[in-house]
Amino acid sequence: MNPVAAVIDLTERVEAAIEAGDWSGAHELERDRRRLLEELAASSTPRSDLAQTFAALKERNHRLVGLVEHMKRRVLREAALARSAHAGVAAYSAEQPASNAPETAA
Repeated sequence: MNPVAAVIDLTERVEAAIEAGDWSGAHELERDRRRLLEELAASSTPRSDLAQTFAALKERNHRLVGLVEHMKRRVLREAALARSAHAGVAAYSAEQPASNAPETAA
């Protein structure tokens, strides 16, 4: 596989890993992708031949950053909801023993 195709393939795999919530997999793939991008940039391939590829990858990178931010916000919302639910259950549980206690005669 030529270096440009490999970078594009890795970009697609990074995106799929992010969408699947596989953050460690996305991180490993991104590390490989970055290494290939650096090799491609340092290669003897004329810059004019790479300009279109790098422009397309720049757009994909912006989309990936947006996707990561979206997923991050989703995870934070889910965590806030879980904390809220946990707090509600804890408050409810704290009240239950008092309401189940037998009444005492005065």
